[in-house]
Amino acid sequence: MNYHKLPSIEILKKLYKNKSTCEIAKIYNSTQRAVSTKLKRAGIKMRSLQESQLLKSNRIEISKEIKELIDGNLLGDGSINYSPNKKSFCYRHTDVHKDYLLYLIKKLNKLGVECLNLNKDKKGYYHFSTRYYRDFIEFYKRWYPNKIKAIPLDLIITPNMLKYWYIGGWMFN
Repeated sequence: MNYHKLPSIEILKKLYKNKSTCEIAKIYNSTQRAVSTKLKRAGIKMRSLQESQLLKSNRIEISKEIKELIDGNLLGDGSINYSPNKKSFCYRHTDVHKDYLLYLIKKLNKLGVECLNLNKDKKGYYHFSTRYYRDFIEFYKRWYPNKIKAIPLDLIITPNMLKYWYIGGWMFN
């Protein structure tokens, strides 16, 4: 086994908090088996399959800028959709104005939110989605309290949110 390639058990413990044994093995050019064996020998309990799957779901830190961008666009044509397993959520936007969606994609990518392809449907609407992120569940809970989109009662509108709402929903019309 490739034990010699692995760091100290203290470093492995820290990495194992938010990375899989497979991801750690790739970092150190080792094998998954070597990582899990070293962790087990140190008395660290291995994750269940369900815990591992949850860990694999994309995570993102929701910054103030991301929150304002998504909340502002949710006031308009944005939406939050959940994955089939209902453990992660994506932001989705549909609009007739391709330029605005390209702007949003560029802005979200710059903020670390990975966006998927921009597509055009048969009716002439453009749409894109982000990757599914577990952290978007908070948007879903706030904006879809009964599985129907509604403006949250605790929403504090900021100038940036108004900007996104105006540009995305009103400026082009």
